[in-house]
Amino acid sequence: MNIVLPILIMVGLGLVYWWATVRDKQRQEKLLELARSLGLQISWELDPKDKDRFARFDVSQMGHRQVTKTVLCADTGETRMVVFDFEYSKGTGKRRIDRNFMMALCTDIRIRGPKLAVQPESWGTMLASLVGGHDIDFEDDPAYSSAFHLVGSDKERVREFMNATRRRSLLAYPQMRLQVDGDCLLIMQPHFRLDADNLRQYMSEALAATRIMIDE
Repeated sequence: MNIVLPILIMVGLGLVYWWATVRDKQRQEKLLELARSLGLQISWELDPKDKDRFARFDVSQMGHRQVTKTVLCADTGETRMVVFDFEYSKGTGKRRIDRNFMMALCTDIRIRGPKLAVQPESWGTMLASLVGGHDIDFEDDPAYSSAFHLVGSDKERVREFMNATRRRSLLAYPQMRLQVDGDCLLIMQPHFRLDADNLRQYMSEALAATRIMIDE
């Protein structure tokens, strides 16, 4: 009996791993089929220029074992959008935790923004503000200030950039998590991977966010 239980556990874990591998392969196949039908460029790692752009953002350096997977690109000549799966690990051994993200890196020379980050307001962000997280609020826009946590090193430039039009537009996307640095915009969705069911919507929201940030 003492021998049977460990064997059953090992077999069970093996079946779980096998099934997860099968499901991930099916996800990849459907995603790539859709990407080809949409005419997207497909690769398995970021282009060197896109890699340099992504490196501007802190999340690219978080944890260890950073991995980029399934890179899909659309480029109109003005706006370049690269969507990809990103993963990094925290801890090691039994304490290792893998963090997964869907990412959309959008580049457009018409974006001229200061370095800033926006995410939905939550208990975590409110606590961060209490201990020096420096949430940038707008007294004349309580709807936006209560919906989003906004940070940036140059507060005056951030306030100027995040004008009333941009704030009002972002309220249509209450779960939006984005960062801006110069002509680059990074839209992040934690705990998700790209698949055929969410690709179109994610790219649509990323394009909408890019248009919000463009200086006409």
